[in-house]
Amino acid sequence: MAKNKIALEINLHQNKNTKSMAHNKWYGRVVRKETLSTRGLCQHIESHGSIYTSDVVAGVIAALRRCIPELIAQGVAVQLDGLGTFYPSLESAGADKPENYSTNEHVKGVHVRFLPDSTSLDNITSRTMKEKCSLRIKNIVNVTTLNNGKKVSTETPYGEYTSSQTTSPQTTSPQTTSPQPSPNGEGAGQTGNENQNQGGNENQGGNQNQGGNTNPPSGGGGGNEND
Repeated sequence: MAKNKIALEINLHQNKNTKSMAHNKWYGRVVRKETLSTRGLCQHIESHGSIYTSDVVAGVIAALRRCIPELIAQGVAVQLDGLGTFYPSLESAGADKPENYSTNEHVKGVHVRFLPDSTSLDNITSRTMKEKCSLRIKNIVNVTTLNNGKKVSTETPYGEYTSSQTTSPQTTSPQTTSPQPSPNGEGAGQTGNENQNQGGNENQGGNQNQGGNTNPPSGGGGGNEND
């Protein structure tokens, strides 16, 4: 897979949870531009010089859509080389004794999971996928909670934000000291100029890596286990 020419854009959001150890830290979230339909995907594949028309590709995808759930319902995992593997997992509540376990009562759901391909030639796991993307920060998102509880978000372009954080150097005009009286009572003090640098260059912005890659906390259910 070639490195994307179109950037994967990221918005920065601040953690406002006061009970979190990461309170006030900023984390990136992907800007999802659109969701491509099956027809759109087929046209995209055809535009890459495929010998198959979009209608032929659509027929293959329709067959996959029917067959993959059918096989997973039978406990069969389906591997698409270079993409990954679809497989089933069970969401189950616990029973006190084996004889008390009921598939109708304790099985809460059957999930379709996807595991990205991790072979050396077609690795699309998270770390490798990062290297294949061109990442770019788009906006700083600030969320404000109004008195009525409604949340309002505002977006500031990242370039505009970083420019506003840069402080220009500040200097002050020379200051003159007052004459100091001499020991004999005569005003024979010295007058001099002191150049005080009270400003200087101050970098208040900059890029800080405080979070890294983070995973959203998962909310565990009462006694449910995902296998």
